[in-house]
Amino acid sequence: MKDFSYVIKWTNQPGMFTKKEFDQLATAIDSFSLMTYDYSAPHRPGPNSPLPWVRACVELLDPDSKWRKKILLGLNFYGMDYSALGTSGEPILGSRYDFSG
Repeated sequence: MKDFSYVIKWTNQPGMFTKKEFDQLATAIDSFSLMTYDYSAPHRPGPNSPLPWVRACVELLDPDSKWRKKILLGLNFYGMDYSALGTSGEPILGSRYDFSG
């Protein structure tokens, strides 16, 4: 038996993947990979994955927790520095910081 997963990039934009599509596919899909990162952007700097937004992404798709066990939460393990020169910012790298205290 093969597992079938569907990857979702949450955007809050009309016409993108919604609760309606989630409900239609939930019985046929083994898991959904919900990418909950890249909330901020150079034109709107801020946190990468604010917890209230991550929670809202899950709750908007499955408000009654009927299929919650099928949602695989995609988490970021990086940060972006939008104060850097350029239009896209740059990754925050540990080698650029002094952690000696």
